[in-house]
Amino acid sequence: LLAGAVLGIGWAGMLATNDLVVARVVDRDAAVHGLHREGLFLSVTGALGRLSGAVSGLALASLGTFFGYHSGDSPGTDPGQAFRVYLCVYPFLLCALGALAAHLVRVPSPERSAAEASADVAARTGRRA
Repeated sequence: LLAGAVLGIGWAGMLATNDLVVARVVDRDAAVHGLHREGLFLSVTGALGRLSGAVSGLALASLGTFFGYHSGDSPGTDPGQAFRVYLCVYPFLLCALGALAAHLVRVPSPERSAAEASADVAARTGRRA
């Protein structure tokens, strides 16, 4: 129960933060390039979200390799342990990987991002910022 609560808080934060980061990227891209390409960014974000189904499929398929679980008719020697790994260990490992990735990515503050975008536009057009 505690693990579910911890993962739930992290999951909720990821869902909320994801949209904020995409919005900042879209705004910076529009400022730098002078084009509004929100559809491109949002479609890529949607495609990456759908790829999570492939990760779930790989995790489920790995239960056959590690535990002999193939279906309810062929559950292997320890189906309980297989699903404890599937429901607890795999999400924990993916969250840890996500936390590591989050520490490696730096998102500039909105003020700094706007100043850099203005400088980029000025450098491209030859005008002063």
